[in-house]
Amino acid sequence: PYYRDNSYEGAISLHSYYQTKFNAKSNLRAGVYADRNFFKLIDSVFVGSRNSFINLTNYTGSLYTIKPYAQFQYKYSDKVSTVVGFSSIYFPYNNTFSLEPRLGFSYVPNSKNRISLGYGLHSRLAPFRSYFIETEITPNVYGTTNDNLGLSKAHHIVLAYDRNINAYTRIKVESYYQHLFNVPVSRNTNTYSLLNQGADFGVVLEDSMVNKGTGDNYGIELTLEHFLNKGFYYLLTGSLYKSSYEPSNGITYPTAFDSRFAANLLAGREF
Repeated sequence: PYYRDNSYEGAISLHSYYQTKFNAKSNLRAGVYADRNFFKLIDSVFVGSRNSFINLTNYTGSLYTIKPYAQFQYKYSDKVSTVVGFSSIYFPYNNTFSLEPRLGFSYVPNSKNRISLGYGLHSRLAPFRSYFIETEITPNVYGTTNDNLGLSKAHHIVLAYDRNINAYTRIKVESYYQHLFNVPVSRNTNTYSLLNQGADFGVVLEDSMVNKGTGDNYGIELTLEHFLNKGFYYLLTGSLYKSSYEPSNGITYPTAFDSRFAANLLAGREF
């Protein structure tokens, strides 16, 4: 055998929230997500020069994530409303915390049209296995070097126009821009970035990563949707976009997902 793996992963999640309506124009919603992820992550690879297996990960235990949030909506009129709030994440494993603002604006001139603008700062953890990648520090002595890996973050800006063609059909045009930063990349000067994970069947995770990578995604998406009516529905989407990243060598590359164009068609008939 070349590779051995004996792993499992599970999760228990809790979501609790409080919602109140102050009056016809304003309401508040606040809550918290709490997750407990439990693992057995044990795998190794055979190294021919040593004629033996070397551990890649060797961890059994639990990790916790706590995500409080709050949002306040205010309607200036039947046509104009705003949403302000925050989301946050606390990762006790390495004492990582992030507070992220949210802001949304909506204008509905009539029953058929809607214009919206939104901004948010979003964060996400690296894949849990990446925290436990083992490095040979000295001969036959291993340690984890991604323990202090922080959160990847991104500024999201979205501008959208939504029009109801009739009671069952709508069209939506959405433009967006995402600037990603604090992305895990290799400590060594090379082209590795965690932004490319998920493009292949295998998962390649590096040791000794640092939060110094960046990336950009921007594009425009068109959606045509027909809701279920007389047993028929469909959803057609098309997107033009560009996706790039900058690893530790300071050079900008297209990401593994930068196909520039994507289209999807979903349709169904109920008998």
